[in-house]
Amino acid sequence: MADEARHRRIKKVIPEMYPIKAWLSTDEACSFMNMSINIFLSMALDNNLTVSQVGGKKFYKVKELNAVFEDHIIIRQVK
Repeated sequence: MADEARHRRIKKVIPEMYPIKAWLSTDEACSFMNMSINIFLSMALDNNLTVSQVGGKKFYKVKELNAVFEDHIIIRQVK
């Protein structure tokens, strides 16, 4: 019973964790990824992220940022 309540609560929270926008500015992407700008730009180059430049401001695809998260998640078993 407690597991069902927890599962319903998790389902409600997870979609809210992701941005609604399809593209994020560099500052927004750094905040989303919880990285400094230097680390983020290095990671963006290493992962060949798509960059769109509008009026001197760079934007990154949220789908690609999420893919980087998924590719680098390390799951460890807690004893």
